[in-house]
Amino acid sequence: MSEQLNCPLCNEANILKDPQREIYYFQCSVCGEYALSFDLFQSIKNGQYSDDFLFALAHHTVVNKVKTRDKDPILWFENDSSFKTAFKKYNAKDYSHIPIKISNKMECLLNRIADRVPTLYPFKKIKLQKEDMVLCGIKTENEVNQWMYTLLSKSYVSTKIDWTNIKDSETAFRVEYSISPEGWSYLNDIGHSKHSDKVFIAIAFRENPERDQIEQAIATACDECGFEANPVDRKGLTGQSEEHNNRIDDKIFADIVASRFLVAEFSIPNNGVYYEAGFAEGLGKPVIYVVKKTSLNEYGLHFDTRTINHVVWDDTNDDGGYADLRKKISNRIKGSILRKEL
Repeated sequence: MSEQLNCPLCNEANILKDPQREIYYFQCSVCGEYALSFDLFQSIKNGQYSDDFLFALAHHTVVNKVKTRDKDPILWFENDSSFKTAFKKYNAKDYSHIPIKISNKMECLLNRIADRVPTLYPFKKIKLQKEDMVLCGIKTENEVNQWMYTLLSKSYVSTKIDWTNIKDSETAFRVEYSISPEGWSYLNDIGHSKHSDKVFIAIAFRENPERDQIEQAIATACDECGFEANPVDRKGLTGQSEEHNNRIDDKIFADIVASRFLVAEFSIPNNGVYYEAGFAEGLGKPVIYVVKKTSLNEYGLHFDTRTINHVVWDDTNDDGGYADLRKKISNRIKGSILRKEL
């Protein structure tokens, strides 16, 4: 049995699906699929949480929806989490903060438009969605209008409607936008990743005698597909070290953010590689998991990643398997990255 009601988190149209004694399951037009524990649902109904707190939960729910493509929903609970559910369980009180700077909200909206633009049609007209507002940490439609008006004023986007005489709070969602050449140039400067040609290679730095050969094979495969792969903290494939004064972890995070996707090589188990792969997935970026055959037989795969489809390259070949690695990475990029973006 299902019933129609407003979403307890974002107040948009929502369906309450088969409420049980301990768990209420929801399908929201903005937040996607999620669940609330009975005690949290009752506390929300009784007005024990502020609108700002509920908006923060909506933001984190939408972030999870986008990065998991609505396939790994959250159950928010208040106190008790002992009940059984297939949903991942998060304590609502730990997510009362939205980690987005005010100065990043305009950039976030522009990125959301860019994310829906097909690679072959850069000036296609796109509409904003309510999901974009919540994801970017924007609580009111009037604030959306202000940021979009700024993007128009900077000539980063264009539209046929003259906003100077319109004060309707729904304006931002009724308009179709196209990103201008100036807007694409700005996105390139700030490292927008969907249309980036950069690839991040996550690989064990130390005690890895094959590192240079593995990186070379991956970089060659990326180059064949039109991408540039540059691992961090190494003398590049040309033998030259990139000069910078940043902390190495800051450099890693910045490069992952600016990359279209990440290749994670697990032939030598390494916590840093797991962390970088998880960070990329948290940003919603594709990750290609890679391991060589002998390491798979010797170490196996980590419990949390063993269900992921790894590229397994055969290092028992005469050349060490590097040609096999290059070919398989190239095929995976063409099949899982390029094909989805056409």
